[in-house]
Amino acid sequence: MRTDDFSHCPPRGRCEALVLSPRSAPRARRGERPGRAFRIDDGSRRLRMTMFDSADDARAYAGRIDGAQVWAADPRGYANGTYTGGPADLVAIERFSPTRSERERGIEPPPVRRPPGVAERPARKARAADRRSADDRPGPLEASALFFGETRYRSPFSWLAFTRRWTRMVGRMARMRGFRGHRVYGAAPFTLGTIAFFGDDDAMLAMARGAEHRELMTWLTGSSRWATAGFIRIYRPEPRDDDALAVREVRSRTDLRAFIRQPLRSAERDRAVPLLRPTIRAWAAGKSPHPEPVTLLVVRDASGRAVGRATAHTDRRLDAKLGIEGRALLFGAADLGADEETGRRVLASLVDDLDRRARALGATELIGPVSLLPNQAGGVITSGFDERGFLDSAWNPAWVPRVYEEAGFRRWNESDTWIVDVPGNGDPAPPTPDELRAAGVVIEHATRRDMPRLVPQLREVLNAAFAALPYYTEIEPDEMAAATDGLAWLLDERLLLAARDEEGDMVAFALVVPDIAEHVQRTGGRMDPVSLLRLLAARRRIRDAVLIIQGTRPDRQGRGILTLLSRELQHQLRAGGYRTLRVTYVGRDNPASARQFSRYGGRPLHGYAFCRRPIDG
Repeated sequence: MRTDDFSHCPPRGRCEALVLSPRSAPRARRGERPGRAFRIDDGSRRLRMTMFDSADDARAYAGRIDGAQVWAADPRGYANGTYTGGPADLVAIERFSPTRSERERGIEPPPVRRPPGVAERPARKARAADRRSADDRPGPLEASALFFGETRYRSPFSWLAFTRRWTRMVGRMARMRGFRGHRVYGAAPFTLGTIAFFGDDDAMLAMARGAEHRELMTWLTGSSRWATAGFIRIYRPEPRDDDALAVREVRSRTDLRAFIRQPLRSAERDRAVPLLRPTIRAWAAGKSPHPEPVTLLVVRDASGRAVGRATAHTDRRLDAKLGIEGRALLFGAADLGADEETGRRVLASLVDDLDRRARALGATELIGPVSLLPNQAGGVITSGFDERGFLDSAWNPAWVPRVYEEAGFRRWNESDTWIVDVPGNGDPAPPTPDELRAAGVVIEHATRRDMPRLVPQLREVLNAAFAALPYYTEIEPDEMAAATDGLAWLLDERLLLAARDEEGDMVAFALVVPDIAEHVQRTGGRMDPVSLLRLLAARRRIRDAVLIIQGTRPDRQGRGILTLLSRELQHQLRAGGYRTLRVTYVGRDNPASARQFSRYGGRPLHGYAFCRRPIDG
């Protein structure tokens, strides 16, 4: 029953505080009167949870440990059976604890025993979908509520009887959006306990109200044959006075995992599309084709938790293109954290670190976020926040551009991404032979076998077509090879179009691929063999496409060749059953390119910009 008297519970149930710390930290001293310690694994982070009878003892221990976090117990909890000093019979409580919304609105919480037809177990298909989206969840260090409870069973036969119910409940808990991790422990006699972390109290209560937990609790309290006692304590982290952030270079596998996982913990997973992990690992290993070193930075709070990230790098080609006096320090792959307040602190720490690096280089300006150049990826979206991102495109919450501007950045190269509703594109007819003859071209549909031959030709036309743009730097052969690596497997042969002249030379092209954003979101950017096999299996079912880039050789511009390619592309998209075509950013100073989409009913999807800031600005 609900109580504030835990005197009949075992020592674990009487602890008023606990400390979550790195497992590498020294253990608590005997004079600090520690209780039982538990190992807590959170992906690459290895933690130790140490129980204390008093909050003062916990604070004394945490005060000498870097990265330690004190959690205080709620005075009220739950005890049952012999843990109340009464008989060995479990008694059911009538109603759940109220959520925050129920307390504010004065609504009575629902009963624990499930009314007929309420809270039925999820269908198998829905559970499988939830499981696939649960990779790279935030962990215990990102939690705000901790469930600590145990049940003393009558015999091991009770364990066998409840295994099926227990497995279902844990599976449901692990798939919840607010879940932050858990572990199970054992104690004599016949006792099993659960330690579970949640994002907030409401997430914890949502787990308790789930059909699986209701079924388990009803089963346990419905008969005296299974268990004799139980308790539940709720812990919450104490606020920290030290809010300093530290920017650290990635120097270990643990740091690299934190860099990769950080945006997966803070971003809205249904909108942001993570960078591919092989790309990040190539940066860290110095194996990317970028001609200059790339430094990966992780921002950590006082507890050691990663709260932000960025890269720091340079490129002399961009310096020359922009005519910058001195050099520019570039930053990219930026993630500023889960909310606006954190974002301001993370960006302030990053800017201080980047300014220091820039002064050491003799750089005069910060430019970003670019991954690793403006003509490759990066950017900040400035509108369209309700629309998801897509392949080779950025997405961020609405507060991000505001935070950059408050930090002294100004927008540069403002652009828009575009979206075309293919069924509503007017059903354009493909170019006629007479139109193609008048333009002096033929349109070629490339095949996968053609890719080794086409990639150098695409690079040549691409560099020529975009050379006049203020941000464009020439793409080298190894950069083009890296950018198109694996493209042949993804390619829909209807959507890679090339226009050739009478001599067979490529004069224009449009590179369109199926949008694999949802797959990348589900896998967190992984491209391991299993993920690739799943992608290949799903490729033909993808009904959204992305125009990565298109262009015309300068000496053939103004002759309508790209217009003919666009008509052929729209016709092929419609014939292929595609729903949408998304387009990577088009500069607002380039209305001719934008017309290739607006004439088919296209509209701007996201406002887009890069940011520039003078050093110490």
